[in-house]
Amino acid sequence: MRNVMKAIVWKEYMSLRHRAKKLVFSVLFAVLYLVVFGIIKVIQIQNTPQMQSIIENIILYVCVTTGYLILISLLRFSQEKTQKTLESLLCLPVNPTIILLSKCFAAVLLCVMISFFESIILHIIFILLSGAIFVSLKIIVCNLFICALLYLTFSIINGYITWCMNATYVKLMSYITALTFIGLVSSFLYIISFPFYMIFLTFLGIGIILLILAIFFLRKVDKEKIVLNLQD
Repeated sequence: MRNVMKAIVWKEYMSLRHRAKKLVFSVLFAVLYLVVFGIIKVIQIQNTPQMQSIIENIILYVCVTTGYLILISLLRFSQEKTQKTLESLLCLPVNPTIILLSKCFAAVLLCVMISFFESIILHIIFILLSGAIFVSLKIIVCNLFICALLYLTFSIINGYITWCMNATYVKLMSYITALTFIGLVSSFLYIISFPFYMIFLTFLGIGIILLILAIFFLRKVDKEKIVLNLQD
């Protein structure tokens, strides 16, 4: 089983690494939009007591949002059905739950790594901009924890709905995914003015809800459901 998992993860990693290069331009606009407006906000409050707090909020929010955009672009559950490769995966001598988790792992790990390096880069940008020397370990740790929790649980739910439910639910999932990203981007300037703990607890609360749903769906994954929905 371990060798099968390694093979799936490695296959996904090689595919994602190739596709990740093509995603640079697709996510660049969203990143620039958030960072530019974040810089404008920081300039407006420069040398005020709340400046560092706002910077921490911006870093966390931008990293989570950017990683989410990259994640939804990297997940390949629907392609397995359209390219007729899902049947081959189901023939592997492992539980389909293991297959689903293995496919999630590479995309989630890549997005968490991107969010981590992005948080370091944003630290440097805002240090140069504000002139204040600071490194917020709180932000780095919270960012890694929140990103890992949100991305993994979302990936599991996305995989289950795509493989085990009919096309109506798949379309509903795609609409919710798009609206979530639009909401994250459009509410950026409003939310970063909140206290950091409120933003963190909001992300954490969403992550816990997704975790409960992910565990529920994982317990319901089976080959029969997947096969019955292969033609959707």
